Amino acid sequence: IEKYKADYGVFRELLEKFESAGLIRREISDVSNNWNPELNLGISYRDFFYDERVIFPIRDEQNKLLGFAGRKTKDSKYPKYLYTPGLPKASILYRSHEAFQKTTESVKNITQPILYICEGLLDCLRLEELGHAAVAVLGSNLSDHQSKIIIDYANSLPEKYSLKVKIFFDRDNAGLKGAANSIEKLLINDILLRIEPS
Repeated sequence: IEKYKADYGVFRELLEKFESAGLIRREISDVSNNWNPELNLGISYRDFFYDERVIFPIRDEQNKLLGFAGRKTKDSKYPKYLYTPGLPKASILYRSHEAFQKTTESVKNITQPILYICEGLLDCLRLEELGHAAVAVLGSNLSDHQSKIIIDYANSLPEKYSLKVKIFFDRDNAGLKGAANSIEKLLINDILLRIEPS
């Protein structure tokens, strides 16, 4: 960013791209804040993911970039996760593009396609690292839209294959309730009986 500051037009265009991607936001208030942003974007902008966070790109099932999630790395008063403002979390299955490729590969290798459904990004990435197809719901419950994405994918598989779905939510009250609700949504909406939840 620093190298573009000399050319105001290019710098302004770059800032607008970052703002539309949700990485920064324009400061409207004149009230001074106690934090000091790492990224010097001028006095009108600040880094949206301002406290030490790991940034994850969020893509849809077609691999289109929709925004970002920032997970805090240290204890602070701020939320554990911050998302790009306006990100439609209930319409997204994190890593679905990669997970659907992996389950499609299973079918090509004549093996049962298995999909793990997780709450959080890190659980999903850990399962993926272990060789499993996994998606995250970015919360503690599968939305109707997310269940439709999974069912539509299951319906696209060859008829002799059903999609085995394993719910991998936290074992706290919210996770257990979310897992039960998620299984119920899948069973109710799976008209063609192409999903085997477990």
